[in-house]
Amino acid sequence: MSNPSPDSRDQVPSRLVALVRRKWHWKDVLIAVLGLLVFSLSAYAFREPLSAAFARFRAGAEGGEEVAVFDVVLDRQNRQHVDILFDHPLGEGQVGTILDPPPATITPALGGTWKWQDTNALRFQPSGGFPVASQYEVALIPERILGEGLVFTGETELTVKTDPFLVEGVDVREEPALEGRARVIFRGDIRFNYPVNPETLAPLVKLVDPDRSEPVPVTLETDWHNNVIGFRTDAVEKKPDERTARLVIAKDLTPAEGNSPLGKDFVQEIPVGSSLKLAVWGIEAVPGPRESTIKVRFSSPISAAVAEKHFRLEPAVPVRFSAERNELVVTGELQPGSSYKVTIGKGMPATDDAVLQEEHTATVALPDLEPMVDFQSQGMFLSASGNRTLALESVNVPKVRMAIDRVYLNNLFFTFQYGGFYDYDSGYFGGLSHALGDRLKEVTLDVGGAKNQRR
Repeated sequence: MSNPSPDSRDQVPSRLVALVRRKWHWKDVLIAVLGLLVFSLSAYAFREPLSAAFARFRAGAEGGEEVAVFDVVLDRQNRQHVDILFDHPLGEGQVGTILDPPPATITPALGGTWKWQDTNALRFQPSGGFPVASQYEVALIPERILGEGLVFTGETELTVKTDPFLVEGVDVREEPALEGRARVIFRGDIRFNYPVNPETLAPLVKLVDPDRSEPVPVTLETDWHNNVIGFRTDAVEKKPDERTARLVIAKDLTPAEGNSPLGKDFVQEIPVGSSLKLAVWGIEAVPGPRESTIKVRFSSPISAAVAEKHFRLEPAVPVRFSAERNELVVTGELQPGSSYKVTIGKGMPATDDAVLQEEHTATVALPDLEPMVDFQSQGMFLSASGNRTLALESVNVPKVRMAIDRVYLNNLFFTFQYGGFYDYDSGYFGGLSHALGDRLKEVTLDVGGAKNQRR
């Protein structure tokens, strides 16, 4: 009869001893290290949920009441304060009181004061307000704000971010290089929503040319903090085939007075034309009350006198030609709201070696004029004698509403100097306070007139 197996409790030590005495292979060690790494990363990734779960468990065990943050509200218009809202009235009896020591830390460090704005609203007011395009991490210290019997179960690390820092756009124009044929430079402006320090921007902007192994150097032409930074590139050589270069602004750029970066690289594509083949890159129509304009953008600089010989407009109207670098401007009696057929003949040469290889034809629609109404003449006073009439000019406006207010004689000086609703360029606007005068007449006028015609 076999001996009974020993109790499992007696086997544990021997198994552990066997595990320790075992000859470990390097693969076993690697698996153990990877397992420990995965466990550590998982614990870090879920630290907030685990912390909250532990806090809830502790609250249940201790019979405490749970407290958490349910919103963070930033004064976005003026950037003067941020309110942290709790789901319990933690500030009872302390509203308006400056808290010292502070109930939280802020990173990066920012001077200011903490106080209870309301019983459940904890407010931080930075000295001088929050900088533009900035981001801060707020770490609450629960033991400094919780009362007896309360347990904090929410997140203690909060992010406060003002409006984002953006590149609003890039305006680029091509200019011939001073030396070498078929070589150009690109000059333009980079527009940001907040001022930028050129010294900070300089190492973070580059022009990437697919035909060069190294970026093309970019020189900044603005040397003061500004929303608009001028730039120019070194010379770029045109090749037989068109290609696209890229102006890149690195994601790490921050504004002059903020700490929030762009977040991702900004890329502006810049076409580089062919050295041999002239191309039409775009046509734009701009309506005007007396004359309208068609602008044609080419891949190389052109001459107005040469372009006129190759340009045809249907239906034909009297026009005149001018050119600025790569842009041909055709101005004349073009009617808003009408369409024209534009033909540019094959063989048209640019001022460099590029030539238009094929005839280019496009239909261009001129938009309607924007609605407009204004007084025909400017002035502050209407004579008490004579016809007492005012002439109006309008375009595409069927009706206008006119109001006539009387300002008391003794209030004229105050109205013009301090009223805040009179502009010497655009005239009187807004309502008139009853203390200054009263309304005499309000009427709707039928203006009429043909479409796109000044009346």
